[in-house]
Amino acid sequence: MDPARFFAASRVVIVAGKGGVGKTTVTAGLARAAALAGLSSLIIEVEGKSGLAALFGREPLTYEQVELSPGGGREGAADIRGRTLTPDDALLEYLRDHGLSRISRRLLSGGALDVVATAAPGIKDILILGKVKQLEREKVADVILLDAPAAGHAITFLLAARALLDAVRVGPINSQARDVLDMLTDPTRCQVVLVTLPEETPVNELVDTAYHLEDRVAPGAHRASTRAGGAPGRPAAAPPDRVAVPLQRGPRSPGPRAAGRIAHRGDRDVVRSPDGRPFVTSLLELATTAQVVVCTGSGGVGKTTTAAAVALEGARRGRKAVVVTIDPAKRLADALGLEGLTNTPTQIAGEWRGELWAMMLDTKSTFDDLVVKYSTDARQAQRILGNRFYKNISGALSGTQEYMAMEKLYELHEETDFDLVVVDTPPTRHALDFLDAPRRLTRFLDHRLYRILMAPTRGFVKAVNVAAQAFVRTVSKVVGGEVIEDAITFFSAFQGMEEGFKTRAKVVLELLSDPNTAFVLVASPRRDTVEEAEYFARRLGEAGIGVRALIVNRMHPTFGTGLAEAARERARTLAGTDIGALYANLADFRLVASREEEHLSGLAELVAPAPVVRVPFLRTDVHDIDGLTEVGRHLFG
Repeated sequence: MDPARFFAASRVVIVAGKGGVGKTTVTAGLARAAALAGLSSLIIEVEGKSGLAALFGREPLTYEQVELSPGGGREGAADIRGRTLTPDDALLEYLRDHGLSRISRRLLSGGALDVVATAAPGIKDILILGKVKQLEREKVADVILLDAPAAGHAITFLLAARALLDAVRVGPINSQARDVLDMLTDPTRCQVVLVTLPEETPVNELVDTAYHLEDRVAPGAHRASTRAGGAPGRPAAAPPDRVAVPLQRGPRSPGPRAAGRIAHRGDRDVVRSPDGRPFVTSLLELATTAQVVVCTGSGGVGKTTTAAAVALEGARRGRKAVVVTIDPAKRLADALGLEGLTNTPTQIAGEWRGELWAMMLDTKSTFDDLVVKYSTDARQAQRILGNRFYKNISGALSGTQEYMAMEKLYELHEETDFDLVVVDTPPTRHALDFLDAPRRLTRFLDHRLYRILMAPTRGFVKAVNVAAQAFVRTVSKVVGGEVIEDAITFFSAFQGMEEGFKTRAKVVLELLSDPNTAFVLVASPRRDTVEEAEYFARRLGEAGIGVRALIVNRMHPTFGTGLAEAARERARTLAGTDIGALYANLADFRLVASREEEHLSGLAELVAPAPVVRVPFLRTDVHDIDGLTEVGRHLFG
């Protein structure tokens, strides 16, 4: 493919794909290809900590634009620049540009943006996409490359514009949403590059993502331009191999190999961590004793397969187990060999003493059921379900999903007879949104803006007092007065249900901190996923929650206990023979395996004394119970 022709198609290129397929590396590769074609490029990072800047030997990106690679040189390449985009910074800049600088700081310092984002999820996404649209219009670079969220969340991220057009009928946000949608649906301005690996599951998820983008982001309009692979003329590359820097240190351990052996000894006394949770000596203890197991990790590390395997082992041990996925990707159904899953637990037949059930969160169905269940009567339920504001926030807008995941966890734990609930979370950044959902909901219901909306008024201009009235006007300048009116109607119908939501949020928060809830961290031995796992372990530690087990998938075998150098020397002495080639291959494997252990050493210390379970590369992808059984042999054997 001719790079110049490829980039001439549109100024904006959105790079998306399942986590762990090398999406960020492809983004950097595309920037380099553009530079060599004489085109300047701007890389935009939206999730942070992707390691993109490290690929150019630079410090992590900030909101301010920086140079990643200067132009010129022997190749005559153009320059490459980079920056991150955050909703708060994008909002401040937008307000300043539109003569609203006086209210900008008030909006953020008063917490209004968080409240509005809670009430109308998706607004933060549109602020970021609106900034991309502005940069495209200003022609700040010949090519603008957006490193998008992982596949499932890329859909909700790009869907925000269409969804907000219905939720926000007038005002700056409506204008932003309309302009963004115009950009996304115009193939001369924007195209999407989808990245995958030549494996069954990533390819299936890529196909699903492509159809979702074409059918939901721009139905009836220009179809999104989707491509699979890497940069023009190059194969898709693997994710960057970054240096792992431990974010905090736990007790010193004898190293990852010894830590693994210690973690699997059966003669240790059970001790407790500072958060009161018992340390376990094997993952099997969690499958047989824990009430809730939350599997977390970055995309593409085998998190969903691990969750399914834990639930299956619980069923084999005589427990009634259910595995629920919050991730929009349909990986869980694939792992269980099913055509699909619904919002209601489905029992999976098999030869085990207990029961195995599975389900996939449906955000809108969960919200609808919740409204019907907790309304004081049928009329209140119908008023809420028919409200325009409710119809928009209960759909696919990002943010709502995390609240409903919280509610589903409450329901499965408190209102059913399941012995074990295994939660498959979205990739790390979105998993943090799920964990913070109870606090965000409580903050929202306690916020003065919510109390203002709940005050008996005939419109937002009759708020309780002058200060409150000014606060609501501030918000209406951003989202439009009609949204405030719709919100008032919705929250009026919602009246009387707040305490129930707050109580449930408190129960879920306590459940996540309960000793019977175990957080299992899943990673692969690559440095980027190890760094992400360290970040998540640190965040859990800040919340007073310890990692109860670490699972590292796709480890390379060592084929014995010798050193790579010894095998390499043996290969030299036997050079030119078949056995010499085999020794060279053995040296390569041992070198890779030793580097993987080096990558893991800091993470193993960080979660110590949690058991570290290593799962080797398997011959095939996991897509049925037999495959899960094979994984289980490594996890629990």
